[in-house]
Amino acid sequence: MAAPAAGAQWYRGKVKAVPSGDSLVVTAMSALKAGPPRDKTVTLSSIIAPRQARRGGMDEPFAWDSREFLRKLCIGKEVTFRVDYAVASIGREFGTIILDDKNVAMLVVAEGWAKVKEQGSQKGEASPFLAELLRLEEQAKQQGLGRWSKVILFPYFLLPL
Repeated sequence: MAAPAAGAQWYRGKVKAVPSGDSLVVTAMSALKAGPPRDKTVTLSSIIAPRQARRGGMDEPFAWDSREFLRKLCIGKEVTFRVDYAVASIGREFGTIILDDKNVAMLVVAEGWAKVKEQGSQKGEASPFLAELLRLEEQAKQQGLGRWSKVILFPYFLLPL
């Protein structure tokens, strides 16, 4: 069950890492709590990128490309972010990240590197920008961008001789 973020306060931070096409690790420039700045993993609200494989598995198509797009866009850059909601059962915080006055989730969806999550009956588990995300997803589908492309590129594997 989602818990809405109390007050949904905005913070400034620098993107330290991009573990997937829909999540970022941000080091807060202003302390989130008393003490030194800390890292916060924020999963972008209402979108889902192709999943990268765990050990021994296979990536979903376009997983690497999705992550790489987000990494090149954000790594090392200052952003403004907030937590929109948290899901305690999976230990994740979902939020909005703004880079140069642009919503990062919208940029990812517009380029076709993530899809908008199907909205269930859970109240409060949606981005405040859901309508625009859905519009951008439909536009990316029509243009055949990113994961909506008809061409799937397979990664190269190095095999021992």
